[in-house]
Amino acid sequence: MKEIHLKLILIYLNDYEDQYELHEIKKLCNYTTSQMFEALQSIEEKGFIQYENNKFSLKILDKGREYLQENNLNEISIDDLYESTVTLNISNNTIGFEDIYIPQNFKK
Repeated sequence: MKEIHLKLILIYLNDYEDQYELHEIKKLCNYTTSQMFEALQSIEEKGFIQYENNKFSLKILDKGREYLQENNLNEISIDDLYESTVTLNISNNTIGFEDIYIPQNFKK
């Protein structure tokens, strides 16, 4: 499992506690069902989460929250990661094939 997937899953479980959905975890990491269960088992073996059989649910443990805090991710929500915007600067100046293109902020 990639480190980024571990972080994404922990952030997600920290955000959604009892309201998480397994298909969201699959989608978040672009996993198949078996890959998702392998990842969750790996995270559980590290002591970051716990599967509660009687409730059929996952719970993020203190060790998982500490991991997020050590990586400065405890204040970030999954929604924050999706809210970033990209602004395109479109120029009215056109160039031809014979023109020399120098990117903006180009430094030697």
